[in-house]
Amino acid sequence: MDNLPNRIFSVPYNNDPTFVDSLLKSNFSTHISEVYGADNKFVGGRYLGRQYLTIKDDVKKLLQNNIAFNYTLNSISFIGYAINYDDLFRHIEYLHNIGVKVLTISHPIMLQQLIKKGFDFIFDSSVNQFISSTPRIEQIIEFGYNRIAIDEDFTRDLNFIKQVRKKATLPIKVIVNSCCINGCVNRITHQNLLSSKSRHLSEINRRKIIYDLKSYCKSSVNSSMQLFMNSNWIRPEDIPMYHSLGVSFFKISGRTYSTEAIVKMFEFYAELKYDGLIKEYLKPGSGYLQDKKFNYLLNKDVEHYFLHKWKCCLDNRCPECVNIINSINDLLKTRMK
Repeated sequence: MDNLPNRIFSVPYNNDPTFVDSLLKSNFSTHISEVYGADNKFVGGRYLGRQYLTIKDDVKKLLQNNIAFNYTLNSISFIGYAINYDDLFRHIEYLHNIGVKVLTISHPIMLQQLIKKGFDFIFDSSVNQFISSTPRIEQIIEFGYNRIAIDEDFTRDLNFIKQVRKKATLPIKVIVNSCCINGCVNRITHQNLLSSKSRHLSEINRRKIIYDLKSYCKSSVNSSMQLFMNSNWIRPEDIPMYHSLGVSFFKISGRTYSTEAIVKMFEFYAELKYDGLIKEYLKPGSGYLQDKKFNYLLNKDVEHYFLHKWKCCLDNRCPECVNIINSINDLLKTRMK
């Protein structure tokens, strides 16, 4: 981290009572800019059940260590906010009073109301706004957002990140460990179900639909090295390059992961280098990368692919990319014998 600013990581909050203490014990805790999550009072990017989960003590403890709490109001659906608008704004005032410094807001209409009411939060845009073009950047600036969260499908598009930096002076944020299929047509459906609760859909049926969607994604990624390699994740070693292009914040996804898994992912990325299995910094303990080959795929095995990717290739169907991925597959078959 010698050549990078200290506080560049956005770490997921899983509402575990032991989480903050465990995170602060990390040797890399001074590299955390914020912890993001919610208290389940209102829907966000992840629905964690119906129970209200207090965050007041954790917000205070984080502030004492110069780490902000980023409260997520980033559901892809606006309905859950609209039907409780008065309660929502009362709760936002409460969040302000307990020391929450940042709000992630996926709906500009809500942001406009907060600005009119004079709230002085840092307003973070959301990946659920699919910021992937110059017109969207212009609108994010016009509405009053303070940060630009790049659409995760464009995380690897270095030319687009350069365009964003040229167009705006706002800090840029990218997600580093998303294994989602690039350009997945199920993404909106999946995000909606993950963040929603409805009296018209039972919890059992909601979880069943999510399971079916995940099963499709999981089976696709596990059966195709091409899909996995061309998905939206980057390596710990890539972070300095992204920072040199103007990216200020690196978001680690995983709010539903265990405390141990979140701390492990964060530390691997914060170290900016890694020698072990790729699945350990992408999806530790989740069972998502369950195919046998992922028990043998080391971070060093993909170096040639990424060197080629960053040097001259932005096309996932590039013949050289295909050849490199085929060679990785051949290497893994040899190891698995």
